[in-house]
Parts: sequence; structure tokens; C-alpha cells
Amino acid sequence: MCATAVSESHAAEVPAYLVIEGEPAVPMLGLETVWFQITGTLCNLTCSHCFVESSPRNHTHEFMTLDQVRHSIAEAVREGVRDFGFTGGEPFIHPQIIDVLALALEAAPALVLSNGTLFTAKMARRLRALVDQAPHPLDIRVSLDGDTAAQHDAVRGEGAFDRAIQGLRQLIAAGLAPSVATTATWQGVSACEIERRMRTLMASLGAPGAAVRIFPPILIGAEAKRLRPYRATERLTPKCVERADPRKLMCSNSRLITERGTWVCTLLANVEEARMGDSLAESLRPHRLTHGACYTCFTQGVTCTQDR
Repeated sequence: MCATAVSESHAAEVPAYLVIEGEPAVPMLGLETVWFQITGTLCNLTCSHCFVESSPRNHTHEFMTLDQVRHSIAEAVREGVRDFGFTGGEPFIHPQIIDVLALALEAAPALVLSNGTLFTAKMARRLRALVDQAPHPLDIRVSLDGDTAAQHDAVRGEGAFDRAIQGLRQLIAAGLAPSVATTATWQGVSACEIERRMRTLMASLGAPGAAVRIFPPILIGAEAKRLRPYRATERLTPKCVERADPRKLMCSNSRLITERGTWVCTLLANVEEARMGDSLAESLRPHRLTHGACYTCFTQGVTCTQDR
């Protein structure tokens, strides 16, 4: 059983999904974005909806070194990458995060995801200096899972909201323009209302034009325990994808690199069958869409990359 995605014509210019061993598969249509799980699964928070279950104690994936990042950026450039993304864990617990971002921005635009709790005035000034000197732009996307402490802290822990708001204030005071991501954990609130309330909050902080991205819950990791795991019916079949455009899935044009190798996407870093190999080059091949998270991405149009 699957929900119906937006249909596409069979025009020659629209690529098709594949079928591998009876299961739908997304083709690799050309590398656009490379993600780095720069701090692995280590984070200063323990969020109850985290699909990779990041925490101060989760060592499933460790920190990447600066040399690992440098090597992977060079490989990505050879493969024609258009932009980079940085996630974790929490990227700003990495002691060399400014050096890491500087390496990336020498080659392409970059996006870094953060819970916002570690942006001191000093860090904000360092980021502003980096942005002023870099040849490519940096987008800092802060996660806010509510416009009140009660909503946000319910999934991210007591005090997380106030610390994130203070971090946003520091970024904005430094002349940076952070964007916001929110997971739709707000029960009974429409996406339109969530966006309106987040825009109102950002305007109150002095950033009325801040971009807001809303993501559905991904029912794996901690979120599967908080809400529920995927049902057996929440899987894609060849019939589901036969008239759809694979370019809408980020796994058709992006890959994730951790200190343990290359993975198909940011959502499945803890799923061993989603590991694509040691190098970026060997990961540029089709991948079967057999996971519940693939169902969510396909039916709800999830993409973590920057708007182009």
C-alpha cells in the first residue's frame, strides 16, 4: 500500500525509477550535494525524535577529522559536486568546525544544520568573519520544534529552547541570516500555521525574512520509540513509483559521508544496508528504496538540501 505521489508524464526527458530484484530503486542521476556527518552521532542534546539517536553517549559514528573532510571534498569536486551539507550529531561541538566550513566554502556553497544552543557571541563573530572572506555562501539552519519552550523542550530537553533562541540572537546580531527547520511534532497544528508561527517568532528576533523548512517525522531511531515505527504497509513498490520523477528524491543526486564511509542519505546513517562503500566514487550507483524512511521521502517530498 502506498500514497500517491505527484504523477509525471513519460516524456523522454524525465528519468525513470529502476526495479532491482523486484523492488523499486532510485538511479544516481549525477552528484549535486555531499553531506558530512561531521560529529557522527555525538550531540550535546538527546532529542526524543532524533532519527539517528544522537546523544552525548552515542558513538555509532565518531567525529570526522579535518584530513578526512579535506580528502572527501577533493573527491566530491572531482565528481562535480554543487554544494555541501554538514550535520551530526551537533556540528558545533566539533573543535575544528570553522576550519571544516572554510574548506568547504573554498569549493562550493554549504549548509550547516544545528540545534542552535552553542552559538556564543564569539562563535557568531567567527562565523561572520568566515562568511565575509569565503568565496561561496553559508546557510546556517537552526532546528526549532516549536515557538514556545513547552513545545520545543518536550522533544529536545529542558532549557533547549531558551539556549537556541539566545543562539539565534547572537547570529542575527552578528549580521548573519539563519534559516529555521522544524519537525512537525506539533499535534493538531497545520503546516501553514506552523510556518506562520515560526515566521512570527523569527521576526520578533529581528529576522523577518528567515526561510522556514518543515519536515515530517521520520519514524526510525528515537522517533520510532516516541511515536511508532513504520507499518508493514508503509513501503514503496514498483507500482508506486512508475509515473514519478526520481529527481525529486535527494538520494538521486546526493550522498552522506561519515568517518565510516559513504551512505545513501542522511536519514539512513544507522542502517547498514544503506552503506554504499568506502569512497564517494563507488557510491554513485542506484539504491533500492526498501526502507520506511524512503516511503516518507517519496510521499511527502522530503529533501534536506538547500533550495536552488
